[in-house]
Amino acid sequence: MFSSASFHGHPCRWLLLLVLLACALRPGAAPAQDALNLPAFPADPFKAAERQQVMRQTLAEHQAAIEQLRQEIATLNAEQPGRLQNLQGDAVTPAMVEQARLDTEAIRLKQEDLQTNIASAKRQIGLLEQAILALEAQEQLLKNPAKDSAEPSNRLEQLARIGEALEQRRVDLDLEQANLKNLEEWLALTGQRQALATQWRARLEELYLRQQAQGRQEAQQDRAARLEREQQAQLNQAGELRARLQQQGEKLSTAQRALLESEIQAAEERAKLLRWDIRLAAIDDELANWEGLADSRDADSRRIQEGLRQLLALRGELRETGDLLERRLELLGQQRSLTVDQEPGAASDIRLREQRNQVLAELEQTLRQRQDTLREQRDRLERVRERLELAYEQRARQNLLAREPFIRLATEQWPVLLEELGKTPRILAHQLWLSVESALEAATQADGGQWGALAGLTLVLAVLAALSRRRLARISKALAASQDDSFAGKFALTLARLLRKNLWGIALAGALALALWLLRVPEPGLTILLTLVLLWVGIKTPLNLAWLLLAAPDLPAAQRNPRLYATVFWILLSGGALGALVILAHLSELPRPATWLLDQLLMLYWLVVCYPVLRLRRLLLEALAERYAGRPWLGAMRLLTLLLPLALAGAALLSLAGYLNLAWLVVRRLLILAGVLLIWLLLRGLIDDLIVFLKNQAIAHSSYGLLWTQEILAPLNRTLQGLLLLAGGVVLLEIYSEQGILFTFWSSIAWRPVLMAVVLALLSYEGSLILAGYLVEQTQSAFGGALIRHLRQPVGLLVPVIAAQLLLPGLELPQAWADRFHHGLVLVNIAAIGWLLVRLTSVAEDMMHQHYLVDFKDSLGARRIRTQFQMLRRIVVITVQVLALSVMMMTFPKIRELGTGLLASAGVAGLVIGVAARPFLENLIAGVQIGLTQPIRIDDVVIVEGEWGRIAEINATHVVVRIWDDRRLIVPLNYFNTKPFQNWTWAGSELLGTAFFYVDYTFPVEVGRAELKRILDESGLWDGRAWALQVSNTTDRTVELRALMSAPDAPTAWDLRCLVRERFVAFLQERYPHCLPRTRVAESRESGLGEPPVEPPTPTGDGLARSVAGGNA
Repeated sequence: MFSSASFHGHPCRWLLLLVLLACALRPGAAPAQDALNLPAFPADPFKAAERQQVMRQTLAEHQAAIEQLRQEIATLNAEQPGRLQNLQGDAVTPAMVEQARLDTEAIRLKQEDLQTNIASAKRQIGLLEQAILALEAQEQLLKNPAKDSAEPSNRLEQLARIGEALEQRRVDLDLEQANLKNLEEWLALTGQRQALATQWRARLEELYLRQQAQGRQEAQQDRAARLEREQQAQLNQAGELRARLQQQGEKLSTAQRALLESEIQAAEERAKLLRWDIRLAAIDDELANWEGLADSRDADSRRIQEGLRQLLALRGELRETGDLLERRLELLGQQRSLTVDQEPGAASDIRLREQRNQVLAELEQTLRQRQDTLREQRDRLERVRERLELAYEQRARQNLLAREPFIRLATEQWPVLLEELGKTPRILAHQLWLSVESALEAATQADGGQWGALAGLTLVLAVLAALSRRRLARISKALAASQDDSFAGKFALTLARLLRKNLWGIALAGALALALWLLRVPEPGLTILLTLVLLWVGIKTPLNLAWLLLAAPDLPAAQRNPRLYATVFWILLSGGALGALVILAHLSELPRPATWLLDQLLMLYWLVVCYPVLRLRRLLLEALAERYAGRPWLGAMRLLTLLLPLALAGAALLSLAGYLNLAWLVVRRLLILAGVLLIWLLLRGLIDDLIVFLKNQAIAHSSYGLLWTQEILAPLNRTLQGLLLLAGGVVLLEIYSEQGILFTFWSSIAWRPVLMAVVLALLSYEGSLILAGYLVEQTQSAFGGALIRHLRQPVGLLVPVIAAQLLLPGLELPQAWADRFHHGLVLVNIAAIGWLLVRLTSVAEDMMHQHYLVDFKDSLGARRIRTQFQMLRRIVVITVQVLALSVMMMTFPKIRELGTGLLASAGVAGLVIGVAARPFLENLIAGVQIGLTQPIRIDDVVIVEGEWGRIAEINATHVVVRIWDDRRLIVPLNYFNTKPFQNWTWAGSELLGTAFFYVDYTFPVEVGRAELKRILDESGLWDGRAWALQVSNTTDRTVELRALMSAPDAPTAWDLRCLVRERFVAFLQERYPHCLPRTRVAESRESGLGEPPVEPPTPTGDGLARSVAGGNA
């Protein structure tokens, strides 16, 4: 007993008491007892002992069963390899396969039962531990001496009962823990037994499927032999009938000849059908094999994927056969209809005609039967394909989502793991020695021919390496001296230096690889030794590349980065060594813990190198930004290169979470993406430099440099870039579909013929464009240049669309997808044809511009033709656009139905549309009228709304007038039919210009007339048609002179009038200054000083105003 005073000096004891109270009063204690049905007091000792005895007996039985299972597994491990090796396909029966399936299923059910019992035992142990804690807390509380209210006798009795209950619970806990240990051991052994049973079952199923396939193959051979005999019989019959027809052809009537020809046709058709039957029988056997693969639960995913590809090819073959049968049935139906339409003749002819109809009807019935058989085959193929796709997805998902935690073993199993890891170096070294030993044995068994071939190839490699090093040294020196700053120049220089530094290593690795291949080293020694041979080159070459790019002495100081090179060095070195170790571990089939640990270490390596990879990404993007600044794809490249290291880090985290297969899939796909991206960047830079080089050559050596650079080489660059991007995407899809999940749909699409056709169509188009450019340059053809300039874009769109449209059925897409793609291609095709027609009008317009120039004097005829053609072109363009849009809309069934409904209300709809579109229609009709009557033409000089200008454009609804001060006046077409305007060049461009001068009455007009003639002659602007200097008006103080002159057009007339004014005024100032307008003052004698003079009115300048107005006009 403790006294209360003993707690005053010990705070820890008070803390212990609070903890015990919390344990005793927590809400989980009572439910635990209720759940276990464990009373607070001990149960009947006899019943408890009996229950514990039963538990011990159960544990003993479990131990016996576990020991028996362990012995069985040991026996199977010793005997099963021999049983599997001695197992023959003939000895496998369906009963054995079914028994193996039942055994595997029974073991699986046992595993589930054990997992349920383990979960129950863990739950029971947890409840017992809670109950023991609660009883211990109660016991501690009862031992508290502070409880004076309780009677000592009751307290002692309660302590005794609680002690008995604690003892029972502790015994039960020990038994449950022993039970849990037995169950876990039993489950582990059951897993091993399941693996052995699965291996046995897989071998039985493989042999059974092989046996069935062999039986089907034998049956197929018998069937093929029988069908070949029947086919030969039909061919013999056809030959006999043909010989009879040749011998008796002249003696036979028309009906008899027709009957013989029909019988020959029927025999030949039956022979072809029998040949098809042979192929259909083979397809039936293949489908049976793939059905067996779909039924197999342990089928390899690669085998399933191969089956999907084979079924895709078979589906295309069946489709082509079905199309051929359809065409033959159509031809046969036409023959029967011709027979029925013939006029009746004699009775014998009627009978022969009926016989011919019967022959054709039997042949048609036979073709119908084959068509039904073919349809059944196609339906069966689709069912098998769906089953294989489902099996493939399940297998891929099961493999990828299989979780294996990072801490995969319990604490007591770590010694076993360490023991297995300790064996790994010895196993790996032994496997390497076995590989070397197998290579040496293969070398000793090689004959003289193999050694001679090896020596010759090695010598050739050595000579090539020596010569190549010298050549690469000269190339590197020449490229360094040229200081070529282009991408191609830098790439070539770096590649030459890299090859020169690694050429001997590459030659040595190639010689060793050739030796291993020629000596026929067996697997896995061949793969292991090749990995070791290529390891040095695979690590040294990237290291040398990094040195050339980051740390070479001849690099500029701004580009050198030794610290980054050191980082790249250790990343590549450690990554290469670790990767090679992982490959060797998998090839050597090391114990699972060793390969698992190496895989995890490689994933941790990817997590560690994420930051250096981000630094390399920054340098790469900076180099690309200097060359391709502002390109749209550069932004996508930034995002993609950012996702690569982040995805690698995510894959590493997935591996640490236990999803190792999924992590490997992510890493493989990312590495493939990085490789494809790098190759794409290199090829893109080389293509850009090649196009720049070709453009420079075209500008320097061709008189059609603009045509070559803008119309031929620029589209070629875009086409090559598009094909390069398409090729990269196809390569990624093809590789990703090989690896399964997310891209499996690609393996079911026969994309190769369609893609090759599109690529060949584009390359043929570009080649035709280059050939056309060469012919244009040789012939100096303006028409050819116009064709290239205007038709290259629609033709470039039309060619691949037509190729894809023709080969679309070969893709074997689902019907819904195929219909959508076909509809989209039809829409693009219609739009491209409309575009082509519109561009043809542009070609005609260019040719018209070259034949009818308007930049010379008095181009009335050229302007008339140009105006008419432009209006006609506008009408044609609008018509083509409306028709193309209408045809595209009519390809939609719902719009076609809507159009049919609108035809019934066409009158009302036309009235509503006419009222709504009245302004547009008025201007459109006015455009047609202007095109026919031509009140205005292109480049006419007009005065509209008081503005002087030229007609710049005549569009469908408006006219653009270029005013003299470069403003643009937009006038509706209807204006020129409803309002008056001035057209100075309607009948010709010649104009008469005037200039007005005001002189004194003393000016000699004849002298002025001579001076005007001299000015006109010297001006170079006068056309010589008319001139005059006349007194057009007189006032009381001045004489008004009007100078008249002619000019070829309005601008020249304006310049000529200004020149005449300037020089005639200078003539007056120099020769007759006293004849300038003046005011006279007369002094009167009577008035002395006289009155102030009266100021006469000055000349009004009316002529000057009119002159300026005329100039503005």
